[in-house]
Amino acid sequence: MLFIGDLINIDGTRFEYCDYSVQLSGGGIDSRLCTEGFIYFALKGSRVDGHDFIGKAIGNGAALAVVEEGYHNKENYPVMYCADVEKYMGILARKWRNGLNAKILAITGTNGKTSTKEMLFAILSKKYKTVKTAGNYNNQQGVPLTIFNISDETEIAIVEMGTNHFGEIGNLCEIADPDLGMITNIGAGHLESFGDKFGVLKAKLEMYHYLHSKNRLFFLNKDDQLLASAIVDKSYIKTFGLAAVNDFHIENVGVNKDGFGRFDYQNIEIELGIKGMMHCRNALAASAFAESLGINAETIAEALNGFSVDLKRGESVKYGVSEVIVDCYNANPSSMMEAVKDLSSLDEGCFFVLADMLELGSSSESEHRELGRFLNKISFVKLFLFGEEMEFCYQEMDDNDDRICYYNDFKLMKKDFDAIAADYLRIMLKGSRSMKLERLLDK
Repeated sequence: MLFIGDLINIDGTRFEYCDYSVQLSGGGIDSRLCTEGFIYFALKGSRVDGHDFIGKAIGNGAALAVVEEGYHNKENYPVMYCADVEKYMGILARKWRNGLNAKILAITGTNGKTSTKEMLFAILSKKYKTVKTAGNYNNQQGVPLTIFNISDETEIAIVEMGTNHFGEIGNLCEIADPDLGMITNIGAGHLESFGDKFGVLKAKLEMYHYLHSKNRLFFLNKDDQLLASAIVDKSYIKTFGLAAVNDFHIENVGVNKDGFGRFDYQNIEIELGIKGMMHCRNALAASAFAESLGINAETIAEALNGFSVDLKRGESVKYGVSEVIVDCYNANPSSMMEAVKDLSSLDEGCFFVLADMLELGSSSESEHRELGRFLNKISFVKLFLFGEEMEFCYQEMDDNDDRICYYNDFKLMKKDFDAIAADYLRIMLKGSRSMKLERLLDK
């Protein structure tokens, strides 16, 4: 447990109108969600200034507001002044973490970290009192919020960590102080900051270096050659992958007749409720974590059979008579190619609608052209490409192939989509979040 008085020796802070004997119960940035004993962090956003809602937060039960130095406390609220509210949100979260008994599991990676987190939560919740990162709150604000959501009763916390610049994963590890961790894979993501896959690798390895410095367990995906070759010291390492030589592996990996991922784990057949073979690898990663924490194969299978995810992350929905796989949450070259390859392997083929892969920086044109060359080898019945960057992809393809259509006008694409969507059994929508391809399903 933590009291306001436990915070008074933090460098760079000063307090006003505080009762140091008050016990703290958590922390947050939404004044409406503050309850008795909460720390309210008054963050400044592009449109909203959290300082304007301090009164509401205190009225809802918050015991302390963390504010910037220039704040004028005319209402005599209990406040902690600091130079940077977001920075001190992390500092206070680390102090909160120091008083916790929960074991903290950290997950990062280019693809699959959120799905792996959700699968792992489904498994661990069957035995332990478990909390997880909400949604994709995996950044400098999201990770502290996850930490503040951990209570004395929590046994395991799953913390997802994302990054778009060097040093961020290392800083998040300093805040969360994980007991064990995993990098799901290394792909071409956020290349505007990292340059290439080697830059991505350097950024993600910050988690491994943190755990290794503490002699804590790291789970290594041996099927990711770039990642596997980068880690030479095998102490405090457990491996997972498709080969039986790994500490954790799966067999008979594929998809069933409906396209759902399926595999055998310790001779137990598991069928997921998610389309595509790539999710089998996420399930393996989650299973490796879970088994190392004392969960048996039967419980793992019980949790993963039929496992599905939220809309925009690969959920299947009906649109007329067609089945549409909505994967509009995120897109980078590796996830795009894996998703397309998985679905194209089904006998009926697929109608693909693919939109721009963003945040690729100077590599955007070359990555979209590479996707076009990849699509030339893929089986499909129809292909729509949407967005400015996808024009590079289209230029690599046969413009005389009437199965392929390029659009930079959403309304026109929507009109053509509605005209033909009902003719196909399977449709996949995939693109970066801001492309909002799910709008195609609006009636």
